[in-house]
Amino acid sequence: MAGIAATDLRRIKAFAKEVDEERKSITKNLDDAKTAIMNLFRPAVDYLTQAESTLKNALTKFLDAEEKKRREEEAIKRKAAEEAAAKLREEAAILAKQGEAGHARALSQQADMLPAMVRADTPQTTLAGVSSSEAWKFEIIDALLVPREYLMIDETKLRKVVQALKAETNIQGVRVYSERQIAARRMA
Repeated sequence: MAGIAATDLRRIKAFAKEVDEERKSITKNLDDAKTAIMNLFRPAVDYLTQAESTLKNALTKFLDAEEKKRREEEAIKRKAAEEAAAKLREEAAILAKQGEAGHARALSQQADMLPAMVRADTPQTTLAGVSSSEAWKFEIIDALLVPREYLMIDETKLRKVVQALKAETNIQGVRVYSERQIAARRMA
């Protein structure tokens, strides 16, 4: 039975080769036409992609600069509000010592609200038909400090070691085993 299965396997390989050659004879012209079309449009697509990237970079720099100005303006106003709030708290403390608790409490509440009310007069810059969003990214500055749950096992490297050492491989946490694989030549 194994001999019959081996013969059938070789016939299947031969038939698969014939089917693949027939498929390629039909799709080759389509593939060649697609390649020609892609090559025809590639210069324009590359130019437009580069132009888009250049404009996006310039707009990002502009919007970042505008946002920096807006934040600096807001920081100045917030500092002034905090200074005004500190003066109101001092006045409230004086009024409280003078026995005017109600008036002191009102000044204290006003002092607490001042910094929270600060907003920059300049609205965020917007451009018609263009939107921006923040994309949070990261860079690893010390791989040894990264917690284990964020690490990935390098399976490519493991596979190379196992293929080289076979049964002699000894890596903690890794079980090495073999599986039989069958290959067959097609019948002529």
